[in-house]
Amino acid sequence: MITIILAVLSLLIFFYLFQRLGKTKNVPYIELVIKEHIIKRFESVDSSSDLNDTHSSDEILLKQKFPDFVLADFLNESEIVFDSIFQAFAAADCDVLKINLSSPLYNGFIEQIQKRNDLNLKQEILIKHIKTTLNKAQMLVTKAKLFVSFEVSQMSAILNSDNVSFDNPKKIYRSVVHSWIFERKYEAEKWILAKTSCVEL
Repeated sequence: MITIILAVLSLLIFFYLFQRLGKTKNVPYIELVIKEHIIKRFESVDSSSDLNDTHSSDEILLKQKFPDFVLADFLNESEIVFDSIFQAFAAADCDVLKINLSSPLYNGFIEQIQKRNDLNLKQEILIKHIKTTLNKAQMLVTKAKLFVSFEVSQMSAILNSDNVSFDNPKKIYRSVVHSWIFERKYEAEKWILAKTSCVEL
């Protein structure tokens, strides 16, 4: 008898939960429209790919806000910026960093440079580019974001006052992928680096 009662109660609880949680919630149409038009996302690949249709749609969308945008040119210029930022960081060239980085990122770089200087250390960085890829773009209300990955062979060594490295004495190159986010306000003249991350392969 108890088993039957428990079975009936379990069945009632199941139907109650299904009615409460099993229904699909309706998303207001206006919310979908706003997300579709204000936060437009699309995927892309590097300039060597033969997916020309994807590249064309990328450039058309970006050219609506930046008439001078050409994907191949941007990828080439982004590599130049990549190198200049690393060299400026190694040389403690704050002027170069300031014009290329967002304020929060600039402050982070300066903090690291100051820590290095306080210990009387220097840094050597050498880069060999392998592949640069535009992974994703976002068109927001006031600015655009480009998510770029740099696959590189990288040598980084911290040097003491005698120019001896304690972290990479053999100056070994490592395979690293850097993921950078560039931002540009629609009225601005240049792209600014806003965020960085990396992973060693």
